[in-house]
Amino acid sequence: MYTLAATIVWGILQPSNLIALLGMFALGLALVGARQLAARTGALALILLVLIGLLPVGQLLIRPLEERFAPPAMATLGPVTGIIVLGGAESPGLTGARDTVHLRDTGNRLTTALALAQRYPRATLLFTGGYRSGGLSQAEVAGRLFMEAGVDPHRLILEDQSHNTWENAHLSKALARPQPDETWLLVTSAFHMPRSMAVFEAADWTVIPYPTDYRSLPNGLDWTLDVATRLREADLALHEWVGLVVYRLIGRTREFFPAPDGGATT
Repeated sequence: MYTLAATIVWGILQPSNLIALLGMFALGLALVGARQLAARTGALALILLVLIGLLPVGQLLIRPLEERFAPPAMATLGPVTGIIVLGGAESPGLTGARDTVHLRDTGNRLTTALALAQRYPRATLLFTGGYRSGGLSQAEVAGRLFMEAGVDPHRLILEDQSHNTWENAHLSKALARPQPDETWLLVTSAFHMPRSMAVFEAADWTVIPYPTDYRSLPNGLDWTLDVATRLREADLALHEWVGLVVYRLIGRTREFFPAPDGGATT
């Protein structure tokens, strides 16, 4: 129920959809003769399009998320027990239809995981993601990619029931049964890492963040005129900020905005 409600609400409120809905609503108002209200609604849609689609607002929102956790110093890690990869980069429907692995724009999660799997050949590779489309789950797509890339299937744990970050952590922990002295790396998009770390901490699983799939520059802003990219950045950033708030309010995390040194915002 939570997942369905969240999907519906976010489908309306995410910036790119909201702008489109406002534009269609303005058109509908104009067609029924409510021209003054139509003009105001259309103006609001245009203002949002200019602010979010042309200016780097999304980068300003996403950068604090991406800079919260830095990749670890690999030389100081020592033996790595396992690598956890959060789903979201896979396209099960297209993979099934084309019979070849297809990834979305967050595909760096899986390529980073493969690089780490090569660096730590004795580490378990745990993928978590259960969204299904076209008869395939995210886990099946990821497993196929890993094995096609030469990963020993005996190293794989594929968790295929989770549909959100909270389930990712709890269902994965039940399968991995991590021990206190083990070292597990957590791979996900940099903008998603704060919420992911908060959830894993609440699940009492200590993991080391390994962010990837960055969208913002470490210094300065990307002023490239690319409306689709600017809207995508805003969608991703706002989704995470809202997710951080909601997860804290419903008790799925202990901290609103966790930090590496424990100095989190509660």
